[in-house]
Amino acid sequence: KYLQDNLIPYAIRIKGNFVITLENGKEVVAQDYFGKTGGYRTKRLKQVTVCGIKTNLAAAKKGNGPQIIAYSDGLKRSPVKLYKQRWTIESAFKALKSQGFNLEQTKMACLKKLKKLFAILAIAMTFAIKMGKKLDDKIPIKIKNNKRLGFSFFSYGKNYIINTTKFKNFQLNQNDNTKTNITI
Repeated sequence: KYLQDNLIPYAIRIKGNFVITLENGKEVVAQDYFGKTGGYRTKRLKQVTVCGIKTNLAAAKKGNGPQIIAYSDGLKRSPVKLYKQRWTIESAFKALKSQGFNLEQTKMACLKKLKKLFAILAIAMTFAIKMGKKLDDKIPIKIKNNKRLGFSFFSYGKNYIINTTKFKNFQLNQNDNTKTNITI
């Protein structure tokens, strides 16, 4: 509501179990409405109500169900593409924080030092991703049943770097109790 009241363009993912009200007043569960459409690439629905707010919805096929994005009228780009771009930023923050470098644990308050830390972490993250891609060329990351990678290139590279700086051999555990030694 705040974004609409202040004319701020938005593209926000909503959960599939949200109840949406169509223009004709009919209430449906979002994933049921978009899921019934079958093999769509992107489907849009104008002027629906979600949580009491009039908005637009776009959905794209993702895994077993749709990825549903609420978006404003003023967007210049596809809401799904815009959200995908935003998701790469979310993934980067996840790597900086809980899944990687534990940035939230830092006690630094000096802006100059924080800028240096971010620069170092950006380089380290880039290096880990490149290393993960190189490892994937030698021993591919297993694909899960939902057709997604078992883990990210970042995690693959980061774990390799951590393990090779502590030990001489890196053991890759692909979650099926098989271990593989890798030498790069």
